Amino acid sequence: CADCCNHARFEQKISKREETYFLLLVTSKQVICTSEIYNSRQSMINGIASVKKSASNAKIEDLTG
Repeated sequence: CADCCNHARFEQKISKREETYFLLLVTSKQVICTSEIYNSRQSMINGIASVKKSASNAKIEDLTG
């Protein structure tokens, strides 16, 4: 999934309780991941960086058929 984060978008969000989290969307704007709730914006940014780093080594498994 080396290209995964190049074709995806991270949206930073704030919940009604003022908690930070992010969504990972593909180019069709479909949400493919909702993060955990973070205690700070910096922690959320670190979480995004971690996903970007990990996704570059992830295998793609097609379960569509």
